[in-house]
Amino acid sequence: MLGTAHKFRPRGRGGQVVIFLMMAFVALMFLVLWNADLHRIVTMKARSQDAGDAAALAAARWQASSLNLIGELNLMHALALSDGNDAAVDALTNIQARLCLTGPLAGVVAAQQAAKQNGVHANAEFDAMFESYIDDVASCAVTIPAYYPDAQEEYIDMLEAVLADRIAAQPPYPSVSAGGHILFDPAFYDAVATRDWCWFERNHPGLLEEYTDYSWWPELPPPPDARELYPLRVRPVTARLLQLVDLLRLTAQADAAGIDLTPVAATNVAAPQTWYCYEGAWWGSWERLNTEDPIYPFPVVGPAKPEYNYAGADALASVETYVQPMTPGMEDNASFFTNIGWTAAAKAFGYVGDNDAREPPATYGLVVPAFRDVRLIPLDASSGDGKYDSAMQAHFAFHCDGSGHLQRYVATGEYHPGCWYCLQLQTWDQPAFRQDGIAWLQNHDCTPPPGPGPGGPGGGGGGHAPPHIGH
Repeated sequence: MLGTAHKFRPRGRGGQVVIFLMMAFVALMFLVLWNADLHRIVTMKARSQDAGDAAALAAARWQASSLNLIGELNLMHALALSDGNDAAVDALTNIQARLCLTGPLAGVVAAQQAAKQNGVHANAEFDAMFESYIDDVASCAVTIPAYYPDAQEEYIDMLEAVLADRIAAQPPYPSVSAGGHILFDPAFYDAVATRDWCWFERNHPGLLEEYTDYSWWPELPPPPDARELYPLRVRPVTARLLQLVDLLRLTAQADAAGIDLTPVAATNVAAPQTWYCYEGAWWGSWERLNTEDPIYPFPVVGPAKPEYNYAGADALASVETYVQPMTPGMEDNASFFTNIGWTAAAKAFGYVGDNDAREPPATYGLVVPAFRDVRLIPLDASSGDGKYDSAMQAHFAFHCDGSGHLQRYVATGEYHPGCWYCLQLQTWDQPAFRQDGIAWLQNHDCTPPPGPGPGGPGGGGGGHAPPHIGH
């Protein structure tokens, strides 16, 4: 019986088992590699978030330190003036001018160090954009505020020193003032990409019917006069001290800083001097943090406390990383592995007065030491444009030689290769695309969204949850 069973056993079963085991091994290998790739992606995303947050906080700390030091020098200026020490007055004013120029650049350096210390390395695209920024500073007629006479060459030298160590955290480069120009609205490109016809109906009714070609667009806004990174939003003002601030209030603030201004009260300090003051247009109420907007209320818990309700200077930093996939065949799915990044915004907070009567730092107009803390803030509440990435920076950038993406497009209709935003413009310029939108709107009714949505102040951002401001 044993011999008979062996005689009629199916042949080739051993080969089938080998094939099955090989297939199982290959499937297991793919599963292991896929899990490894997912783990690396999650790890890199967490690392990018830490690096972006640290970079923004580092830059904002330098803004806070620079503002406090400029404020202390203002107080020392008043003290030296009351003592009749003209040499000290000139030296203090000179130091303030240098601080306005170099303090923000120190923030750029600190942001790079913070990003690298958190495991994010230099980015070749960031290097190229930083180099382009240096070229613009070198070639544009007006590039940096006139804080310090004839400082452009020194400023360029400092920028080149930063670039020599490579760029890991990209700062927001100065761009033109959008002034309502639709080509500077990221939501326009999102609406084209997603065929969100209701966005056009709500924000730009008639545009789909009126547009012809690239020559239809109005002229682009002028470039910014100042092109510095992480600006402090202060300026020199020549005036009498008592025209700028009440002496009693200033003395109280000086006491808090450990500077005795008692002699000033008995001395003539009425002669016009150069004092460093806040730029009023930048230090008004924090309008971006509007929780009472009827259509797009900012999704924040509670209003900002009055002493913190100011816009002021803030710092953004963006990091991007790349994970090389190990799973075979995933090289073609580049979008899944590229652009693993994070953008964060941070801001210096403080107040003047005592704990019983706190007021915003710019209450006096004159810069005084007031900043006590630095915190992360939502991107949409910052002075930037909320949605922020390197591709958008490159697309919106203004170059003195006219090579900017939008500059070339509006002038010649040329699309920059490899630019996602330019690809949306190419789609927009197709008459069939716009006609699809017109036909869709004729058969559909667009109603405003019930809450925060595309284009509203609650959209975009770097992933921060709505914070508890002032609590």
